[in-house]
Amino acid sequence: YGNTAYLVGGYIDDQDLIKYHANNNTFTHIPNFFPKGITCISQGWIQMQDILYIAGNKDEIINTFNLATLQFNVKYFTVPTNISHNDACLAGDDAQSLIYYLADDSSLQILNISNASWSSGQNMNQQRGSHSCIFANNKLYAIGETNTVEFISTVDIKNNLWTYTTSNLSA
Repeated sequence: YGNTAYLVGGYIDDQDLIKYHANNNTFTHIPNFFPKGITCISQGWIQMQDILYIAGNKDEIINTFNLATLQFNVKYFTVPTNISHNDACLAGDDAQSLIYYLADDSSLQILNISNASWSSGQNMNQQRGSHSCIFANNKLYAIGETNTVEFISTVDIKNNLWTYTTSNLSA
């Protein structure tokens, strides 16, 4: 956003915000920017327009960070189901205004940010921890903790099942 890339949290420095300034190829490190426990270990954030959506650590919440105003909102969205997890990854579909929330207990929750409504999707084939996910070409991909990648078509997502890719990630 604005020729700046934002790196949020991490395993050790989970409260930190790091800004990469593309115009002059420099970094700005802001320690203790976020409250303790706000970010998670996984790729638990997604940028859509000028908002970073950040999955809470060990909480079923999504916090927001407005990149234009630098305002942080705690518990902006609450995941409606009681799921048991330590971290989650987020992926976004800008065209549909959807955020896919994949928890490490294998559950999939879908947030429509235009009307703040939630729905449930099919569980992944396996639980994943410290995982990442991405949305591309109408498919949601999940990777992490194992050497497999699985995906689900987001066209009619509620009736589709997760499928393993045919390629193996082992070295």
